Amino acid sequence: MEASQDKEHKSAIELDLLLDDFVLDKNSNCLKELFELPSGKWAEVKHFFDQDYYASNYRNSNISVCWLPDVDGSSDKYRIIVFFDTNDLVSQVISLNMATLSSNNSC
Repeated sequence: MEASQDKEHKSAIELDLLLDDFVLDKNSNCLKELFELPSGKWAEVKHFFDQDYYASNYRNSNISVCWLPDVDGSSDKYRIIVFFDTNDLVSQVISLNMATLSSNNSC
């Protein structure tokens, strides 16, 4: 594997781990905080986590996140979440079913 491919693979793995921390962790408040921002507004992911936790898990990344309405223009049933690492130019996009959110999440 070439160095650039290895770096891209590492970035993709970090984005997968971030997805777990940010979206799938039932104890996370990150989504609630993200959805308090206007649609399309980018925010640095590090502001959603404890500084030490972020530094130890994502030290080589500079990841930003934003949310967008679903392709039909509504944000009631589904929202699109975009993660982008500006260091490695790697992104991940997910479609989130809003019905899966519980009201007791915290970062």
